[in-house]
Formats: sequence, C-alpha cells, structure tokens
Amino acid sequence: AAYAAVLLIAGGEMTPGILAAFFLLLGQFYGPVQQLSGIVDSWQQATASGKHINALLATEETENIEPSSITPGTGGALRLEALTFRYPEKTQPVLDNLSLTIPPGTVVAVVGRSGAGKSTLIKLLAGLYSPGSGQIRVGERLIDAASLSDYRRQTGLVTQDVALFSGDIAENIRYSRPDSSDTEVEIAARQAGLFETVQHLPLGFRTPVNNGGTDLSAGQRQLIALARAQLAQAHILLLDEATARIDRSAEERLITSLTGVTHTEKRMALIVAHRLTTARRCDVIVVIDKGCIAEYGSHEQLIAAHGLYARLWRASVGQTRDTQGEVIG
Repeated sequence: AAYAAVLLIAGGEMTPGILAAFFLLLGQFYGPVQQLSGIVDSWQQATASGKHINALLATEETENIEPSSITPGTGGALRLEALTFRYPEKTQPVLDNLSLTIPPGTVVAVVGRSGAGKSTLIKLLAGLYSPGSGQIRVGERLIDAASLSDYRRQTGLVTQDVALFSGDIAENIRYSRPDSSDTEVEIAARQAGLFETVQHLPLGFRTPVNNGGTDLSAGQRQLIALARAQLAQAHILLLDEATARIDRSAEERLITSLTGVTHTEKRMALIVAHRLTTARRCDVIVVIDKGCIAEYGSHEQLIAAHGLYARLWRASVGQTRDTQGEVIG
C-alpha cells in the first residue's frame, strides 16, 4: 500500500497531505475496531462464566446437614445392601446391585479396571452421593438415620487431589481436629509415614505451606493429607488412590501403620489401590468389574482362583498382559 501511494504521489495523482490524512484516519478507525473485538472476547468469557454460575446456583442443597439427636453407628460392620447408582447423563448404572459386608478391624483394598466404579463407591460411602437404590448401614443403623454432618464426622476421605491451606504443616494436619495437641499431631504424622520427612525439613512441623502446597512435592502433600485423616480418628477411613504419588517405601510404612491402627482400634479402611502390591498387604481384596463385585478374598485366594485379579496381578509384575487393559488403580 505504501509503494502504491508513493507511485500516486510521483505521478501527481495524490498530494502528500492527502496521504498523511489517509493514514491518520486509518489509525483512528482501527482503534474502535480493536476495542470492539475486545468487547466481544469479554462478552464470550462472561457468558461462559454465567453458565457456570447458573449451574452452581441450580445445584440442589444438601439434605439433612444439621446435627440431630440420633448419632450414627460407630460399632459393628459396614454393610452395603444392593447398592445401585447411575449418573444423571448415563443410561447404564455405574454400580449395579452391589452388596458387601466389612467387619470392624478390616483393611479392604478395592481394585478393578478404569471405570469399574471404584471411586463412585468411595464417594457413596463418604456421603458425597446418594445411592439410587439400596442401603448403607453401620452396625444395624442406616447412615441416613442420623444427619449427614454427624455421619461425615465418622468418616475420613483422602483423594489423589489434596487440598492444603496457608499456614504450616502442623496447622494443616490439625485442620481435622483443631483442639489436638502437638503430641497428637506428631503421632498422626508417624502413623501416616510423614514424620521422617518432616524431620529433614529445617523448620519441621513449622514449615510454611503456601499457595496450596506448591512448594512441597506431590508425595509430601499426600502424606500431610493422610496425617490429617489419621488425626481425625475416623471410624471409617476412605482412601481414593491417596497413595498414588508417594514412593513405595513410604507407602509400605503407611499401610503397615494403617493396618495396625485399624486392627487395634477396630476401625475400617477402604483403599482404592493404585498398585496391586498395596492391595496384597490388605486384609481383603474386593475386585469390581462393570459395577459389580467380581471377586472377594485375600491375595492368595484370588491368585489361586485364576480370575480377573490374577490376570491383573500377572500383568502388573510383567508376566503377561491383560488383553482388556491393565488398569488396576
């Protein structure tokens, strides 16, 4: 365009003043156009945010959150009776007529392929979802006989994605029981296998936790969350791939400690195992396939049965490969 303008001026068809006025007006024209495009971008972002806000406002309130005079059961077995659950957008149930009894003092590993329903089961037990049909009992009492808040105080949930808060390590552990002493925090850290890690930090339990723990490793964050769950002394402990980011030695220490506490205190623990070597150390292994319990028993019993668990185990140790996919956590 500039070359053509020079030719026009050289040929006497345009004066320099007209060319200068043209470029000045062109610059004034581009400014509003750019502002308009920015307004369109902002409008699109606001529309998307508005949809998320409307979806949040449309979420149904949690029922029965106020404390009640009926306390949830803390003794006896955990019983799942014909549980069925289906997500609203799905036609097939994620869990289909699932029944399971877990005696007190038992550590249970839940394994299966991806999408089998393991995490959904944990969320049902945590009270995050309500079953479409079926019942959950602790002892002889239904968990919905008491308030949801009372039941959740009896359960501890640790997931793969850990939430940490500004403060120090001790404060993050103490979040589950704010009135606990330093000694109790230390005991919980030992039970979670965190104590040795904290000892190597210059400030120990007073090490700052900033920005959700981004200055800590993923494994350290998970150990802090596990210590927090141990401090809560929950009757039912639920771990949804909570050991996925810690090393094997730390995981072995955790499972050993968790098993000892569970047996001694007659609690219950359900672990969605990321590694089958973790499941092997548990009292009982539950294999879920297509929303149902496919197998139930100890590691030795399931290996001898030559079923789905045995195939997953052989695949995990490299002896063969399950043709339908080696997803075990």
